[in-house]
Amino acid sequence: MPSSSLMSRLRNAPLARLMAAAALSAALAGCNFFEEPDKDAAGPAALERTAIVTGAFDAPGGARDMTFLPDAQSPGNGLLAAASLQGGVSVFNMDGREVISASGPRLSGLGGTGGFALRGETLPMVFGMDENGALRGFVVVRAIDDVVELPLEGDMPGGASLCVFGQGIGYIDLAILGDGDEARIVRLSDAGGDGLQVRLQETRALPFPARSCAAAADGDLLVAGPTAGLARVGAEGVVRAASDLLPGSNITFSVLLGRPAALMVSPDTGLMQVLDARSLDLIATVRFDAGLGAPGFNEPSALAMTDANFGGGAFASGIAAAYDRGDGSIKLIAREVITRTVLSEDS
Repeated sequence: MPSSSLMSRLRNAPLARLMAAAALSAALAGCNFFEEPDKDAAGPAALERTAIVTGAFDAPGGARDMTFLPDAQSPGNGLLAAASLQGGVSVFNMDGREVISASGPRLSGLGGTGGFALRGETLPMVFGMDENGALRGFVVVRAIDDVVELPLEGDMPGGASLCVFGQGIGYIDLAILGDGDEARIVRLSDAGGDGLQVRLQETRALPFPARSCAAAADGDLLVAGPTAGLARVGAEGVVRAASDLLPGSNITFSVLLGRPAALMVSPDTGLMQVLDARSLDLIATVRFDAGLGAPGFNEPSALAMTDANFGGGAFASGIAAAYDRGDGSIKLIAREVITRTVLSEDS
């Protein structure tokens, strides 16, 4: 049982006000960041395959970057957060309804978690880098249909973008891409103060200045630079693989039928590129055609992917979302569709 002095301190802390809103929420619950590539991002040797878009909905504010916020207790209540093109954050449910549209800074490299354990509550949180290179954090509060900024304190490295590097009970690790050729891994946790504590864990040298990243297997980091290509970088900056394929969007990571994969989309070609995350060799490109009531890919410019359960038959094994700047919509693809399309005929 918390002491009365501790409860008093929490009531007066900035985080406490967020917790009160989060408790109410629990009770009520039952463009393109990269420059245009100068060459065909698909590559001449790509094997092109075709699949169908699962669903789509309008994104009024656009999406510079996106991140999924799964709900482990109620998968169908999972959310998708998007950094709006003109600033702020929009949050959508899987029915395509924009449940939150909040003003705020323009964010790059959006990363999030659907379940951060904080002082007795489990909260969705979103992180990104603002235009001044500062780390920003937000709690998604469904009770008031808003995102509330989190106080952050401690080691605060500046940077241009970020990605989620890992997470556990009571903490989340972020890889922050600096303006130079390095990444800083920081850990955010609740140390009982007014805000989340930020602690530097590691500084990792990169082969080039990167503007997108994704955590891969074995502690490796996939990085992408708009004019430099792709690399898989291990501890102490060891480059384990590299590719001159220029990214048309942010890079994402998933494991498809046991095969580690790096995925991107290209607004120039309208295709999704799927690479072997170990070698960064191109496995295939995928053209997504229109599905039932869902238009196909036109100019996809941002991509998010998760293997978390998002409810229903289609999204039980994960989901991908692509923002299409060609028609201003977000297009959803069941992860199993990507797996089946890319690897069913691949050895």
